[in-house]
Amino acid sequence: MGEVGRLLVSPEHQRKGVGEKLMAVVDDHAHANGLRRLELVTSPFNKAALRMYTKRGWERCGEFPYGGSKLPFLGKDLDKD
Repeated sequence: MGEVGRLLVSPEHQRKGVGEKLMAVVDDHAHANGLRRLELVTSPFNKAALRMYTKRGWERCGEFPYGGSKLPFLGKDLDKD
């Protein structure tokens, strides 16, 4: 299992597919190195990121408590690709 720590794309490059390309590289690299699952935590306010992750096969599998809030916890089984 691997964890995606943080993905940031500068505003001038957002909505151009950069995040999707970066995540494709992460998926490919993780799978090539024997990982079968990836997980991450993201902001509930970043609707674009949540849409991108869902489009790429990530599923919400819980919530991560952080500073009085509950952040979306997502996972992706790499064997499904």
